[in-house]
Amino acid sequence: MIFENLANAGKTILLIDDNEIDLFINEKVISAKKTGAIVLKESSALRVIDNFRKAKSKAHIPDIIFIDLNMPAMNGFDFMENFEKLPDDLIGDCKVFMLTTSVDERDIERSQQFKYIVKYLNKPLDLRELS
Repeated sequence: MIFENLANAGKTILLIDDNEIDLFINEKVISAKKTGAIVLKESSALRVIDNFRKAKSKAHIPDIIFIDLNMPAMNGFDFMENFEKLPDDLIGDCKVFMLTTSVDERDIERSQQFKYIVKYLNKPLDLRELS
């Protein structure tokens, strides 16, 4: 299960979504799992990737990222293109989940081209899908 090792101190989950309600709901779903992980929320993928570019170590990169596909300024695919340009030693073993309302087969296929995307999930977040 993806959350099994998150109880260790300092483990983080980052939710990236431009919809505040989705951020709130997804945080509650993850918190209900009681992993002890720190859940961070951000509404701008562009702001996240800018911060990652400034990161000095993998300690500044979360263990898990859930990212929405359709967002203004920088969508989930744009984020992933930039994320995968970061040095591998900075990214470490970060796992990314595309979390979206899109059921378009082209989006699903495109998500499979990114080496850090573990799974394509449809909203709302259902942790049973991560087992």
